Amino acid sequence: MFRTLSTIAVAFLLFSRIGASQSLLFKTIDFPATGILGQAATAIDDRGRIIGSYQLNSSATLHGFVLENDSFETLDVSPLGGTLRGINKHGEISGFLSDQNGLHAFRYFSGITTVIDVPGANLTEGTGLNDKGQIVGDYRDPTNSNIFHGFVYENGYFITLDFPGASATAPSSINNRGQIVGFFLNASGFHGFLFDSGLYTSIDMPGALFTNPLSINDHGVIVGSYSNGFTNHGFIYRDGTFTTIDFPEAALTEVWGINNKGTIVGRYVDTSAVNHNFVGTPVLEISEQSGYSQSGMVGLIRRPRGAKQMDCTSSEC
Repeated sequence: MFRTLSTIAVAFLLFSRIGASQSLLFKTIDFPATGILGQAATAIDDRGRIIGSYQLNSSATLHGFVLENDSFETLDVSPLGGTLRGINKHGEISGFLSDQNGLHAFRYFSGITTVIDVPGANLTEGTGLNDKGQIVGDYRDPTNSNIFHGFVYENGYFITLDFPGASATAPSSINNRGQIVGFFLNASGFHGFLFDSGLYTSIDMPGALFTNPLSINDHGVIVGSYSNGFTNHGFIYRDGTFTTIDFPEAALTEVWGINNKGTIVGRYVDTSAVNHNFVGTPVLEISEQSGYSQSGMVGLIRRPRGAKQMDCTSSEC
């Protein structure tokens, strides 16, 4: 069933530096239904197709959605609900679904949902996938329910991933170079990680209580969220540098996905405690060395009526 997004309103124009000469243009992209309890845009491919999930006030069931060419489609992979987490260039979608036996990872393609379970595990969650069809996720240890392991799945085979010394390892995303990001839990708390060429590297936003990398593109740019103990903020992590990403005037922001063009998606909660989806599109700025200031660039972009500019002078916006 397709539902057309009648209005994708540009809520704000936010200049948040994500590189030497780039900023982000934010849009709110809410699923067009009344009674939305929660929603999150979780991934975006290079064609601009966006996937995510939503929940209505009237039901505990999670529904998936696909947004393409300004049109929403509800995608239910199970009668008891499911969460869409990854999409590749072929249109394959990964995530996890519920049935009478618990949670299972899945791959969805061309109308067919294939359940994927780690042998012996009573809980398997799929998260990201790449263009090769490799899927990452986590599963509960069959002999110790307090321990979770990560996995990579390809062509019917599983490889277990465990951050050294961790009681839980939860991969979130894998790119086409085989780099994997996610979070792990050890005695000191929750931390992000990058797994690359057989080596684990922890990723922690300075001063954060919890750093949760959620997506990595083929350029090695990582996005996610972190908690400062009061709320959650989004981040972009590039070349060892964190940039905080906050949807303007939001009470909470989480960045869930990034594609190879640098476009990001996620969710935010406004000051009235209402959940929204968003997309942030990179905008090239003309540098001051070329004779234009950042404020001059706003006029060249043709900012939509009612859009708001916010200039950032540091990584915090």
